[in-house]
Amino acid sequence: MFQNQRQYLYLDMFFLCNGSVTKWIFGAENQTNNQNALVEFQIWHQQSSSTYNKVSFSSITFDDITMIGTNLYEFIPQTPLQFQEGDIFGAYIPSPGSSRLVFYEQVESGPLNRFRGGGALSTIITGSLESVANNYPLVAAEISISMSSLGIFTTTISSSMITDTSTVNTGITTTIN
Repeated sequence: MFQNQRQYLYLDMFFLCNGSVTKWIFGAENQTNNQNALVEFQIWHQQSSSTYNKVSFSSITFDDITMIGTNLYEFIPQTPLQFQEGDIFGAYIPSPGSSRLVFYEQVESGPLNRFRGGGALSTIITGSLESVANNYPLVAAEISISMSSLGIFTTTISSSMITDTSTVNTGITTTIN
């Protein structure tokens, strides 16, 4: 579990396409006696070799989530978070004593991450970040892929060549504009 209030940047957790995050799924424990400090799941864009800007984020409180399993939750943003190919995942995690949610992390078996103690940031210069072991959050993003850069894409599947009499001849046509 995350133990300190920190801003994390996961340089090896990046998007390979353009699109939007429509849902976050994550592992956490409900600490019912704690306050309801905001957690942020973030999208970061690299501006230069050493500078990253936060381009969008989801602020998550206990009241905004749905439990979908034992210590497993989902959050659906009111507005999907837009991202571009190459954008990076980040997270701001408040101290466990101030958040009702204490997030799970996988210890020493994931991509290298960087962090900075303190509050949520909007710009990060990598020289100000500390390295940490290859821990990573147990977070998954459900995404919607943007097809706008593909132009017009048409696929046709036809089964007219099937000769087995027990099979019904059908055709499926999909058009994406």
